[in-house]
Amino acid sequence: MLMKMSQYKSGTVFTIAICLSSILLAILVAYACDLDALKKSMDDAYSAYNAAESDLATLRTMEPPMYEYSAYLFWYSLLVELEFKLEEKRSAYYEAVANYEACANPPERYTYTDYYGNVYEFSDKDSYNQFLRNRGHSTI
Repeated sequence: MLMKMSQYKSGTVFTIAICLSSILLAILVAYACDLDALKKSMDDAYSAYNAAESDLATLRTMEPPMYEYSAYLFWYSLLVELEFKLEEKRSAYYEAVANYEACANPPERYTYTDYYGNVYEFSDKDSYNQFLRNRGHSTI
């Protein structure tokens, strides 16, 4: 009898922990998918990318200084540095776009967690409903 009581308590604690963690996960996802903030981040990354591209284009159109070797090396090092910065800005912009699109169009996932903590994931609604029917639950 004592063993059954302790199993019941640990199962209840485990169920409560799963419920709280899923609530916390929902809050984190809602916070992470703030579309306005992601849109602003994407716009900022795009403007930084355009500014870096403009700076590089301006420097490329300039005639390199040939009168002094150190001036030419400075010009060339500046050109290489701007190319690296442009690549960083481009990758930051693509990452911002990917984050925005991932939150704007999340993939549909259906999950079911049973009493023992086993998690079942389904990619479509029909198979999820069939699983629920087989377990005697109401469908969505």
